[in-house]
Amino acid sequence: MGEYAISKGIVYVASTNGHIFGVEISTGKKKWVFKTGSYMNSSPVVIDEDFLCIGSDGGVFYCITLKSGEIK
Repeated sequence: MGEYAISKGIVYVASTNGHIFGVEISTGKKKWVFKTGSYMNSSPVVIDEDFLCIGSDGGVFYCITLKSGEIK
């Protein structure tokens, strides 16, 4: 796994296999998975407790909603 951010009991992990995971800390249950298709080597950042922003090594900047794991 790669870098991570934590917000409201959920850890958001950027994986080196091109996925971003939202996982409940208390249960270990996956909340959502977002496929980027590109190597993720940067650290995700939580913005306003609503969004996760991260850039990929493929040159794409993602802004994902924390609630659903979808692109905003």
